[in-house]
Amino acid sequence: MSCGSRCRLLREGFILLELVVAAALVGLVMASLFTFFVFGMKAFYRSASRADLQQNARIAADFITGELRYAGNLELVGEDKISYTCYSSGKIRTIKKKQNEVVILTGSAENKIAYNIEELSFSSSSKSGSVISFAVRAADSDNTVLIRSAVRVKNE
Repeated sequence: MSCGSRCRLLREGFILLELVVAAALVGLVMASLFTFFVFGMKAFYRSASRADLQQNARIAADFITGELRYAGNLELVGEDKISYTCYSSGKIRTIKKKQNEVVILTGSAENKIAYNIEELSFSSSSKSGSVISFAVRAADSDNTVLIRSAVRVKNE
């Protein structure tokens, strides 16, 4: 066996130091990729939670606006409760906050409108009572969404 073939046999494999350096580099790349992945997942879940809160607050605000616009015989029962006569059915309805939900009461029936609602408040912003202002605040452990609006009642 000549030196050329023997030298070639010795150079075909990797030495231990090369393997350790390669493993360390692969480990660093994988750790940085994992960090970016975890950061992206947390951002995704935070934005999904915020979107859910915004949607709940918007649903409550749109529902209240639609109901009060054509309501009759409005009565502010409390800061977080309003009663009125429904234009289409003639039934007395009440919108209020119950625990962390906005509910509508029609007789003894109770329907949930939105959840994660921390605050619901009504006020009359005109002397005639034809403009009702309201605020809906939805919140969870990380986010808070506040919607303020006013409705000009058309049947008053």
